[in-house]
Order: sequence, then C-alpha cells, then structure tokens
Amino acid sequence: MKQMILLVRFLLFLFIISLLAGCHYDRTEEAVEKAREFALEHTRSLPETVRDYIRFTAPELQYRNMFAHTGMPLTEYAHIGRNMDYKRRRDAGLDYIEANYVWTPPKFGYSVIVLGSGRRNMEYWTPLKLILKDPVPYRNLYESARNKAVSYVTNNMLYLSDSERDRVRFSEAELYETAFDLSFLTEPKIGNDPDDWKKFVGTLGKKEKRRQFSLVWRCDDPEKRIVIAGFGNVAGFKSWNPGSGMVIGKSKLEEYVIAPYDDRKEEKEEKLKQQRKAKANAKAKAKAKPQLQIHTGRGDDR
Repeated sequence: MKQMILLVRFLLFLFIISLLAGCHYDRTEEAVEKAREFALEHTRSLPETVRDYIRFTAPELQYRNMFAHTGMPLTEYAHIGRNMDYKRRRDAGLDYIEANYVWTPPKFGYSVIVLGSGRRNMEYWTPLKLILKDPVPYRNLYESARNKAVSYVTNNMLYLSDSERDRVRFSEAELYETAFDLSFLTEPKIGNDPDDWKKFVGTLGKKEKRRQFSLVWRCDDPEKRIVIAGFGNVAGFKSWNPGSGMVIGKSKLEEYVIAPYDDRKEEKEEKLKQQRKAKANAKAKAKAKPQLQIHTGRGDDR
C-alpha cells in the first residue's frame, strides 16, 4: 500500500515538473540584471556617480524584431497524405529580437547602451557589447531607411562577414546623395504586347527624376565600404527604398558621391508643413462652426 502511495506521489511530481518545463516565463528581470552587471563590469573607468545611476535606476529598452517565429511546416511523403487541416501556428513570444538596454545619466553627455539579443520574452538574452552614444533625437526618415537597408543586407548580402553584418545592424550609417548608374531599376519592363509599348511611349517626358541616396558602412578592410543605394522621392529622402547593395573601394565611392545629406533639415521642413496644415485646418473648422445665439429672456430679443 505504501509503495502504491509513493508511486502515485512520484508520478504526480513528474507531471508537475513536465508542466513547469513547458511553460514560458518572462525573463525581463533576469535580462535587466545581466545588462546591469555587464555595464558595471565594462564601465570601471567612468565616474562613480554614473555607475550609481546604472546600479539604482531602471534602463530604457530599445528593441527590434530580427527573426519572427513560425511553426514547422509539414513534410509530405509518398506514403503519407497531407493533412489539409494543419495550420502553422506563430508564437510571438518566441520571436528572436535585438534588445538593447539604455541608461542616460544626467549631466554625463552620453547614453550607456548594452547591446544584446534573445527571445521576445527575454529568454536566452545575452549581452554582446557596450557602447557610449550621444543621446540624439529620433530621426524618423533616417531610421525608416536604415531599417530597410539592414533588412536588405540581412537577406541579400550573405557574403559579408559576421562582424560586418553586426556593424550594419548596430552602428549608424553615413548618408550621401549619390549618382550610381541604377537606371536598370527604374526602366519599365517591356514585353511583346503592343499595349506595353503604348504605355512606355506615354511615359516618356513625364518621368520624374527621383533623387538617389546611399547608406554607407565601413568594411573590415578600412579601404572598402558597404553601400546600399536606393531612391527617395522627387523632393528628397522621404519614401527611400533600397535598390542595390555593393562592396566597393573608398576611393571609388567618392567618385559617385554628390554631397553628404542632412536628413534632419528635411524632417524639420516636413514638421513645419504639418504644423501649418494643422493650423489651417483649425482655422477652417473655426470659421465653419455656427455662432451660438444667446437669449437673455428680457424681451430685448423679440
């Protein structure tokens, strides 16, 4: 009888352990402590006031999705029929992300950033590098273009070294207006259909010349550069999309550079346009609003 009771307890214990092993926990607190320990270990030369700020304050989290989780696809064999009811399930908690912890101590002039990566629930999060960076305002146009360029490099430039891909992912790019020959990206594809030729002839003379911009990173070889070239719109950098990626010499790049480009100026002009538009809309609404007539009830509004 006692053996039976012990056996039941043992099986119950195994069942509970198996349930706990299958659960996903939020490891954010553990990741924060890892980042804090890593930051304190690599900032021993900084003032103690800065290190105390890292010790006793919560960091800001910056993250970006790297690889989305998808369920395993079914493999079809000759002797096993395909399960048509099977649907691949996606678990967002298992996405692999780039997650960086940021401390910005007051009156220090720099942000202390611990770069790392792991699952979205911070399981397996590991610190990779610590950097000191000037705290700068968020640049919407630049960040949108940079994310597109990083995706292009990750998906198409597989011949780059690990350190070069990490440099593209984690460091800032230089921005230039360039003049590479990318006409093959904008020329319409003409088939044998006469309608295609009519459309092509109709577009001649109406084609707007979009401005070309390139995001540039340094290679492992200091004399070479990683260049992602693409087109914005007619006015400037807005709506930039990557068109071509290349690794070329530094001197060769200089032949195609028109000038360094400051996207902040374009962004300020865009904000001013939006503010003027909002003021104009507010004035138009104020004029369109009917005036309320107030009646005093004293007989003077008959």
